[in-house]
Amino acid sequence: MLLDKAKELGVDPFEILLRFAKDDWQGLGYTKAEQTIHTAGGGHYVERTISPDLRAKCASDACQFMLPKLKAIEVEDKSEFKPVVIYTSQWGSKEEGADDEGDANSGP
Repeated sequence: MLLDKAKELGVDPFEILLRFAKDDWQGLGYTKAEQTIHTAGGGHYVERTISPDLRAKCASDACQFMLPKLKAIEVEDKSEFKPVVIYTSQWGSKEEGADDEGDANSGP
């Protein structure tokens, strides 16, 4: 139904995305590549009719139709090995009841 409506109106949404991405301002019906913006303070500046941000967004949106989407997959660990944590005195932990003599890290 939506495709029929687009055909009826003579609109190709994908073509429009690509025209924006390409900065085809003439093909989109704009009269100029740039426009002057007047500020409330009396100044002005020039900006592109089709901004770089809009071009990038349109290019990104068009890629969704051109490149296959990758699905995330869940990897299940079926190995028999389980992680083991070993604490040693060299990292500052001590076993209960351990003697402090000979420990270089202990105070006088």
